[in-house]
Amino acid sequence: MPEVFFTDAAALPKFIALAGQDAELSLGTVEYDARLATKSNGEFVKAFTAKWSAKPGPAAAAGYAAATVLAGGVQHAGSLDQGRLRAALAGLELETVLGRYQVNSANGEQTGIKPAVVQIVNGRPEIVWPIAHQSAEAKLKCQ
Repeated sequence: MPEVFFTDAAALPKFIALAGQDAELSLGTVEYDARLATKSNGEFVKAFTAKWSAKPGPAAAAGYAAATVLAGGVQHAGSLDQGRLRAALAGLELETVLGRYQVNSANGEQTGIKPAVVQIVNGRPEIVWPIAHQSAEAKLKCQ
């Protein structure tokens, strides 16, 4: 067994079920987890769960974040004009359920939102980084 195993599939239920005990202590990234302590995530999870009787997944969070960014861009631009909206989005910085929306205005690259790192602990993906969002302390230190 390698000392560290890192995969983007670590948080998927099928990975844990298929790997069994060998999944333990694996690390991976997640774009979204309902436990993330971002600024508006608590309210989003509460509203989504009340409406759909289930916790939101990555697709719901990405859609909500996209709508939040678009609304912020329209508000900042004061218009739906594509040129003005594009310029507003390039300079916009705001908090979303996925984290801080911020782009490099030169190339449009997303620089604010970072994926979280999870580690499988007792058969469950636990958020170990960023520290502000931790649901468990890393068993293999993430620095």
